[in-house]
Amino acid sequence: MAESLELKRRLSTGDSGVRWLAHDTASGKDVELWVLPDVVRDDSNTMDELRAQLKLNRQLIHPHVLQSHDLIEEEGWVAISSDAPESETLASLLTKQEKGCFEPSVIQTWLATI
Repeated sequence: MAESLELKRRLSTGDSGVRWLAHDTASGKDVELWVLPDVVRDDSNTMDELRAQLKLNRQLIHPHVLQSHDLIEEEGWVAISSDAPESETLASLLTKQEKGCFEPSVIQTWLATI
């Protein structure tokens, strides 16, 4: 899997790792690649839980939820691949809110679609 990924651009960097927009040459689609921090990779309990959660997340299919694909475990790094966001993320929308939170009317609209 990793050999079929071409990094396009960095989306974000933080304590939870580095997110990249990548192109999967095998599928011909753009994906998001979330490279996890070493502290996660080096904790066997956390990795076991991550594998289990990813297995569950693959079953979650909805037009408004990004699909999780794979847990890529290579020597020296671990990453999660998922659908690439086609629009702004919830986190990015939240940073634009004056009060630092969403108005209830906005959330009600989202809940109605789910």
